Amino acid sequence: MRLDSDLAPFTAAHVSAAAPEHGHARNSPNPPSETPVGQHTAPSWEPEWEFFSLAVWRQAQHETINVKPGWDDEDLVRELKKAYDGLRAWRRLLSLKGPRYAPFPLGDESFIYPQRIGSRRITAHRTLRVQFLLKHPERMRGKRDLMRALTRRPDVGIEFVEQWQVWRVAALVFMLAFSSMLIAIVTSIRLNDWSTGFAIGGFFAQMFAVILVAIGFVHYEEL
Repeated sequence: MRLDSDLAPFTAAHVSAAAPEHGHARNSPNPPSETPVGQHTAPSWEPEWEFFSLAVWRQAQHETINVKPGWDDEDLVRELKKAYDGLRAWRRLLSLKGPRYAPFPLGDESFIYPQRIGSRRITAHRTLRVQFLLKHPERMRGKRDLMRALTRRPDVGIEFVEQWQVWRVAALVFMLAFSSMLIAIVTSIRLNDWSTGFAIGGFFAQMFAVILVAIGFVHYEEL
């Protein structure tokens, strides 16, 4: 048994497409050729478990969610976001990164880092979909495509892979540039010497640049 390599997170169409491989659509009243494009017939949701332990990964750290049968995809996404924020801890307030995509890896703790399954090709629409649905989980209300995908195998979890957030980096750069300019102007007025004031402002600009490089290095090392 394998997890479909094209199974994209938060994508109902891909979850539906992977179902025949695991026997969920063998008795479907409509063969795939008769199903209208963009539609699929979801099987009834009657799980046999009382709760399902789902591992949520961020780098080498993970947290376990006890998924309940009564949840829909909205409930699951809210819990996934809560678990992700918990894994980030204080980094959530200072980090310049955010979620990029969420593959389904093997959740064996002996791997230290989760082992991803299938293709690593990431498209822009998958990245944008993950970011949007984490902010608007209500868009998945009443659906159970993600619930089926994530509870299909007990040895598979979900991993949040991060990337630089452009707006956060831009905001930090703008704030530091504005601060160095403000320091230069205030110092020039107080000393009545524009040359010295802007020399001091240039010193602070260089110091801020070193801070940005240090931040980038820390993120690169995944500390």
